[in-house]
Amino acid sequence: MKIRALWSRPANVVHRLSAGMGTWSATRLRLTLGMAVVGAVASLAGTVYTGTELHHDSATAAAGRAATAAARESVAALLSYDFNTVDQQFKARYDSLTGDFKNEFQSLGDQKIIPAAKDRHIVTKAEVVSVGVVGQSPDHVTLLVFVNQTTTNSDSPDPKLDGSRIRVSMTDTTGGWRIAGLEPI
Repeated sequence: MKIRALWSRPANVVHRLSAGMGTWSATRLRLTLGMAVVGAVASLAGTVYTGTELHHDSATAAAGRAATAAARESVAALLSYDFNTVDQQFKARYDSLTGDFKNEFQSLGDQKIIPAAKDRHIVTKAEVVSVGVVGQSPDHVTLLVFVNQTTTNSDSPDPKLDGSRIRVSMTDTTGGWRIAGLEPI
């Protein structure tokens, strides 16, 4: 009943407008106005959806840029060390890691990398040559990182250059973008 009452009030307006429209009937004018309202609502919904998608795309692109910048710095630092200061270097770099990977890398560093570096007098310097985004969302980015690593040790005092491709998972944390995984390819 209430809907009918609401619909009948505009009828007076419809009758007035239809008088000026000549051959348009009140029903035809009602249908035309109803379709215009439906069209306006659909247009508004489309605008809201598009705005939301643009915001998400913008946030995702910004995440890719921020993760790429963080990876350039933290991957090079993580893969560079000197046997004289490897303990301090690794402890300082654990802050650039997150999640299970942080625990795994700490264990690997403490049990294998640090003892080997000290035993064989390893000095390695890593340089990130290029970074490409493989996949991204606002809080997680997967990168393909190309690294050149120059290494010397007691067995080979002449620098040896190795090129590597590494899949790097970056996660946005309250402390910034951190490495959540490294996988040589």
